[in-house]
Amino acid sequence: DIDLCELVRHSADATLQLFRDRGAEVHLHLPESAPSLRADHDRLLQVMLNLLSNAAKFVPKGSGRVDVTLRCEGGSARVDVKDNGPGIEPAQQPVVFEKFRQGGDERSRPQGTGLGLPISRQIVETFGGRLWLESVPGDGAPFSFALPLAPRVVASSPREPTRPRAPRALRLHLRLHLRRARAANLSMIPTSTG
Repeated sequence: DIDLCELVRHSADATLQLFRDRGAEVHLHLPESAPSLRADHDRLLQVMLNLLSNAAKFVPKGSGRVDVTLRCEGGSARVDVKDNGPGIEPAQQPVVFEKFRQGGDERSRPQGTGLGLPISRQIVETFGGRLWLESVPGDGAPFSFALPLAPRVVASSPREPTRPRAPRALRLHLRLHLRRARAANLSMIPTSTG
Protein backbone atom coordinates (compact mmCIF):
# COMPACT_ATOMS: atom_id res chain seq x y z
CA ASP A 1 0.00 0.00 0.00
CA ILE A 2 1.15 3.55 -0.76
CA ASP A 3 0.94 6.60 1.46
CA LEU A 4 0.26 9.30 -1.13
CA CYS A 5 1.23 12.13 1.20
CA GLU A 6 4.66 10.54 1.66
CA LEU A 7 4.98 9.91 -2.08
CA VAL A 8 4.21 13.56 -2.92
CA ARG A 9 6.71 14.78 -0.29
CA HIS A 10 9.36 12.36 -1.59
CA SER A 11 8.91 13.53 -5.19
CA ALA A 12 9.13 17.19 -4.15
CA ASP A 13 12.35 16.46 -2.23
CA ALA A 14 13.79 14.55 -5.20
CA THR A 15 13.22 17.48 -7.57
CA LEU A 16 14.21 20.23 -5.14
CA GLN A 17 17.51 20.98 -6.92
CA LEU A 18 15.74 21.37 -10.29
CA PHE A 19 13.57 24.10 -8.79
CA ARG A 20 16.45 25.75 -6.94
CA ASP A 21 18.41 25.93 -10.21
CA ARG A 22 15.48 27.85 -11.76
CA GLY A 23 14.89 30.05 -8.74
CA ALA A 24 11.45 28.46 -8.35
CA GLU A 25 9.41 27.19 -5.43
CA VAL A 26 7.21 24.15 -4.86
CA HIS A 27 4.26 24.47 -2.49
CA LEU A 28 2.60 21.31 -1.17
CA HIS A 29 -1.06 21.31 -0.15
CA LEU A 30 -1.59 17.98 1.58
CA PRO A 31 -4.23 16.67 3.96
CA GLU A 32 -3.10 15.55 7.42
CA SER A 33 -3.61 11.99 6.25
CA ALA A 34 -4.87 10.20 3.18
CA PRO A 35 -6.12 6.67 2.66
CA SER A 36 -3.55 4.26 1.29
CA LEU A 37 -3.60 3.13 -2.31
CA ARG A 38 -2.82 -0.33 -3.58
CA ALA A 39 -0.40 0.40 -6.43
CA ASP A 40 3.30 0.31 -7.28
CA HIS A 41 5.20 2.98 -5.35
CA ASP A 42 8.05 3.33 -7.88
CA ARG A 43 5.69 3.72 -10.83
CA LEU A 44 3.63 6.43 -9.14
CA LEU A 45 6.82 8.12 -7.98
CA GLN A 46 7.88 8.18 -11.63
CA VAL A 47 4.61 9.91 -12.56
CA MET A 48 5.18 12.56 -9.89
CA LEU A 49 8.84 13.04 -10.87
CA ASN A 50 7.84 13.48 -14.49
CA LEU A 51 5.10 16.02 -13.73
CA LEU A 52 7.36 18.01 -11.40
CA SER A 53 10.38 17.95 -13.72
CA ASN A 54 8.17 19.11 -16.62
CA ALA A 55 6.82 21.92 -14.46
CA ALA A 56 10.39 22.93 -13.53
CA LYS A 57 11.25 23.27 -17.23
CA PHE A 58 8.40 25.67 -17.97
CA VAL A 59 8.17 27.95 -14.93
CA PRO A 60 9.62 31.45 -15.28
CA LYS A 61 13.21 31.60 -14.10
CA GLY A 62 13.48 33.47 -10.80
CA SER A 63 9.73 33.64 -10.15
CA GLY A 64 8.54 30.11 -10.82
CA ARG A 65 5.96 28.48 -8.63
CA VAL A 66 4.43 25.02 -8.65
CA ASP A 67 1.51 24.04 -6.43
CA VAL A 68 0.94 20.35 -5.72
CA THR A 69 -2.42 19.52 -4.19
CA LEU A 70 -3.60 16.13 -2.94
CA ARG A 71 -7.21 15.50 -2.03
CA CYS A 72 -9.45 12.50 -1.63
CA GLU A 73 -12.98 12.76 -2.94
CA GLY A 74 -15.66 10.46 -4.27
CA GLY A 75 -13.73 7.22 -3.85
CA SER A 76 -10.56 8.49 -5.51
CA ALA A 77 -7.35 10.30 -4.68
CA ARG A 78 -6.55 13.27 -6.90
CA VAL A 79 -3.20 14.99 -7.35
CA ASP A 80 -2.92 18.36 -9.14
CA VAL A 81 0.43 19.76 -10.27
CA LYS A 82 0.02 23.36 -11.44
CA ASP A 83 2.83 25.64 -12.57
CA ASN A 84 2.82 29.36 -13.33
CA GLY A 85 4.42 28.91 -16.75
CA PRO A 86 3.02 29.97 -20.12
CA GLY A 87 0.41 27.23 -20.35
CA ILE A 88 -0.40 25.12 -23.39
CA GLU A 89 -2.51 26.20 -26.35
CA PRO A 90 -5.75 24.17 -26.72
CA ALA A 91 -4.67 22.75 -30.10
CA GLN A 92 -1.41 21.50 -28.56
CA GLN A 93 -2.95 19.85 -25.49
CA PRO A 94 -3.75 16.44 -27.04
CA VAL A 95 -0.26 16.31 -28.60
CA VAL A 96 1.54 16.27 -25.23
CA PHE A 97 0.14 12.79 -24.52
CA GLU A 98 1.36 11.33 -27.85
CA LYS A 99 4.62 9.38 -27.88
CA PHE A 100 7.66 11.29 -29.21
CA ARG A 101 5.62 14.50 -29.53
CA GLN A 102 5.81 17.67 -27.52
CA GLY A 103 3.55 20.66 -27.46
CA GLY A 104 4.57 24.25 -27.93
CA ASP A 105 6.95 26.14 -30.13
CA GLU A 106 9.98 24.05 -31.15
CA ARG A 107 12.30 27.04 -30.82
CA SER A 108 11.41 27.86 -27.24
CA ARG A 109 10.57 24.54 -25.61
CA PRO A 110 13.07 22.69 -23.40
CA GLN A 111 14.62 19.44 -24.56
CA GLY A 112 12.82 16.17 -23.95
CA THR A 113 12.02 12.84 -25.54
CA GLY A 114 8.27 13.26 -25.70
CA LEU A 115 7.80 10.05 -23.70
CA GLY A 116 7.30 11.25 -20.13
CA LEU A 117 3.63 12.21 -20.32
CA PRO A 118 2.49 9.25 -22.47
CA ILE A 119 4.27 6.86 -20.10
CA SER A 120 2.87 8.64 -17.05
CA ARG A 121 -0.64 8.38 -18.47
CA GLN A 122 -0.12 4.67 -19.16
CA ILE A 123 1.07 4.08 -15.58
CA VAL A 124 -1.92 5.89 -14.07
CA GLU A 125 -4.32 4.00 -16.34
CA THR A 126 -2.68 0.69 -15.34
CA PHE A 127 -3.89 1.34 -11.81
CA GLY A 128 -7.42 2.23 -12.90
CA GLY A 129 -6.96 6.00 -12.93
CA ARG A 130 -6.69 8.80 -15.44
CA LEU A 131 -4.25 11.65 -16.16
CA TRP A 132 -5.34 14.85 -17.87
CA LEU A 133 -4.48 18.48 -18.58
CA GLU A 134 -6.68 21.57 -18.22
CA SER A 135 -4.54 24.47 -19.40
CA VAL A 136 -5.45 28.02 -20.27
CA PRO A 137 -2.69 29.80 -22.24
CA GLY A 138 -0.93 32.32 -20.05
CA ASP A 139 -2.11 30.66 -16.83
CA GLY A 140 0.20 27.67 -16.40
CA ALA A 141 -0.26 24.00 -17.15
CA PRO A 142 -2.26 22.15 -14.50
CA PHE A 143 -1.79 18.39 -14.88
CA SER A 144 -3.97 16.17 -12.71
CA PHE A 145 -4.35 12.49 -12.07
CA ALA A 146 -6.90 10.54 -10.08
CA LEU A 147 -6.64 6.99 -8.80
CA PRO A 148 -9.34 4.83 -7.21
CA LEU A 149 -9.01 4.35 -3.46
CA ALA A 150 -10.56 0.89 -3.53
CA PRO A 151 -7.97 -1.79 -4.31
CA ARG A 152 -7.98 -3.02 -7.88
CA VAL A 153 -6.97 -6.68 -8.03
CA VAL A 154 -5.88 -8.43 -11.19
CA ALA A 155 -5.49 -12.15 -10.63
CA SER A 156 -3.99 -14.79 -12.88
CA SER A 157 -5.65 -17.55 -10.90
CA PRO A 158 -7.85 -17.72 -7.80
CA ARG A 159 -4.81 -18.66 -5.67
CA GLU A 160 -2.24 -16.26 -7.08
CA PRO A 161 -3.09 -12.53 -7.25
CA THR A 162 -0.71 -10.40 -9.30
CA ARG A 163 -0.17 -6.70 -9.93
CA PRO A 164 -0.63 -5.29 -13.43
CA ARG A 165 2.70 -5.38 -15.26
CA ALA A 166 3.82 -2.53 -17.48
CA PRO A 167 5.32 -3.27 -20.93
CA ARG A 168 9.09 -3.92 -20.97
CA ALA A 169 9.93 -0.63 -22.73
CA LEU A 170 8.00 1.29 -20.08
CA ARG A 171 9.80 -0.54 -17.24
CA LEU A 172 13.19 0.22 -18.82
CA HIS A 173 12.28 3.89 -19.31
CA LEU A 174 11.13 4.14 -15.69
CA ARG A 175 14.37 2.57 -14.42
CA LEU A 176 16.41 5.10 -16.41
CA HIS A 177 14.46 8.08 -15.01
CA LEU A 178 14.65 6.68 -11.47
CA ARG A 179 18.42 6.27 -11.80
CA ARG A 180 18.73 9.86 -13.04
CA ALA A 181 16.63 11.13 -10.14
CA ARG A 182 18.73 9.16 -7.66
CA ALA A 183 21.94 10.43 -9.26
CA ALA A 184 20.67 14.00 -9.00
CA ASN A 185 19.89 13.45 -5.32
CA LEU A 186 23.32 11.96 -4.65
CA SER A 187 25.01 14.95 -6.26
CA MET A 188 23.24 17.19 -3.71
CA ILE A 189 24.73 15.28 -0.74
CA PRO A 190 27.76 17.16 0.64
CA THR A 191 30.94 15.13 0.94
CA SER A 192 33.67 15.71 3.49
CA THR A 193 37.22 16.21 2.24
CA GLY A 194 39.00 16.00 5.56
